[in-house]
Amino acid sequence: MAMRNEENYGYIAEKILDPRDYIFGGVTSIENQVLNPDADWFAWLPPLEVQNDDWGDTMSCVSFAMTNAIEVILKKKYGVDVNFSERALAKMSGTKRTGNTMSAVAETIRTQGLILEKHWPLDYTNVNSWDEFYKEIPEDILIKGKRFLDEYDIKWEWVFNHEKIDEALQYAPLVTAVYAYPEFKDGVYQPSENWPNHNMLLYDVDNQNGVFRFYDNYKNSWKAYSKDYKLGAIIKFNITKLSELLMPKYEFNNNTLLQLVEGTGGFGLYLDGKIIIDDLDKILASWLVRNSGNISGMVRAVTQEIWDSFPHQNLKGEMI
Repeated sequence: MAMRNEENYGYIAEKILDPRDYIFGGVTSIENQVLNPDADWFAWLPPLEVQNDDWGDTMSCVSFAMTNAIEVILKKKYGVDVNFSERALAKMSGTKRTGNTMSAVAETIRTQGLILEKHWPLDYTNVNSWDEFYKEIPEDILIKGKRFLDEYDIKWEWVFNHEKIDEALQYAPLVTAVYAYPEFKDGVYQPSENWPNHNMLLYDVDNQNGVFRFYDNYKNSWKAYSKDYKLGAIIKFNITKLSELLMPKYEFNNNTLLQLVEGTGGFGLYLDGKIIIDDLDKILASWLVRNSGNISGMVRAVTQEIWDSFPHQNLKGEMI
């Protein structure tokens, strides 16, 4: 049985029950594009920025790990070398002295965007207290963050099946919950029964040496955890330029069950401009769960023309 740990480094565990959340290998509208077949993101990691100073810890590990993930993806996918403000994201997402949840920070990125470091910098010479780190952000700076969403579409999904970590790493580095300081032996952190209390960026699975490799936001930033260590919650981001997205001719509410009434017929689940097609029992189960059983008005009959106007994918996120 996992043990509680008294010391917290900024991660708050949460019950993951929202049926609207996307699941890697499950119900998701994310079109997973392999960006890095080697699944090792070391070459694209940003310069180290630390989450603590002599005056204390900002408890913003989730914000640091997630900005790292976004910066890595942008650099690898689009050649964009950018530095986002973790300080701004921590404030925008409501980080407290106990930290924050992963979904709260991820949703803040998705809905409010990201602010550049130069617009809300973290210089511990001037930012020398908790109150200064978390002071209110002026409205004109917040508006700059939303401009990021004018150019990029941000989505995120949970990686529940840890047997698929190697596969998920081909698409993006993974924001991962861990226990910060388990037993350390021969350069490797050992399995622990303590509950996760920290977020780091998983950038590689080193199968040859049997370790997970993490990038952390403390001065000892490079960490190796035994592959026998049981990882906590994991989030994967997906970033697409809006100019690359094809707008469909027809629109439906998300989680609508579509019935093809022409040709061979069939059923699919509409989600973010795509139709998810898979085994009928799985589609129907997903439709019921994602609508929390409130399915009135969430069924539409469509023609072959409408059906063909959308991209199709299966429950694994693979295009078909």
